[in-house]
Amino acid sequence: MDMIVERTSAQLEGMEQQFRTTTHNLANVSTTGYKRHLTTFANALAQQMGTTSRGGAGGSPIASTQIDFSQGPIRRTENPLDVAVRGDGFFVLDTPDGPRYTRDGSFRVSATGQLATSDGQLVAGENGPIVIPAWVATSQVTISQDGRVSAEGLPLGQLRLVDFEDRTALVPLGAGRFVAPEDVKPLNASGEIHQGHVEDSNVRAVDEMVNLVVLSRTYGMGMKSARMQDERVRSLLQVAMS
Repeated sequence: MDMIVERTSAQLEGMEQQFRTTTHNLANVSTTGYKRHLTTFANALAQQMGTTSRGGAGGSPIASTQIDFSQGPIRRTENPLDVAVRGDGFFVLDTPDGPRYTRDGSFRVSATGQLATSDGQLVAGENGPIVIPAWVATSQVTISQDGRVSAEGLPLGQLRLVDFEDRTALVPLGAGRFVAPEDVKPLNASGEIHQGHVEDSNVRAVDEMVNLVVLSRTYGMGMKSARMQDERVRSLLQVAMS
């Protein structure tokens, strides 16, 4: 009986974590470069529906968080400083806390003339920060598929693009950014860079809404089962004490 109660409790905890994960995904459906979060419990729900959850494996009711690193849709913006990666790779950001990795290529020129993110984090180049001279208009900036940045034929640097042998080791920080543990070293990436585009979130709102509906129904069934188990335990205790 204790094992049944413990399993029911674990299932409910798993569903609660899946609910938090799903609502987090929905909140980031429009976040550039965001990668969908998964739990192993999401796969159990998908199997109940006769479908397969994207980007994960398993099917255990015990939830553990994973990241779906699959390619998101690439959208044209016409902004010369926007870049998207098609294929493998992460842009590198030089932050006060160390390197951070992202698929969000919505860049701009900082007040100091360096290529940066919207919140001021510098975009790493192969040989240091990429500086856009004040006399260069953004419309003159050209970024090749291998990340070389130039203006009117003048080389300005090359975007640093890296990948990891085991991406599951990356730790999400929010806003589509990741940090790598000290023992996880970046490798050269093979992805192509597309100027004037960004990679949208790989979250599909319809999938997440379906997950919420199934989760709500399954949670209700789980609560009903937990109440029944509780009533059985109370009955057994009353018999044992009589």
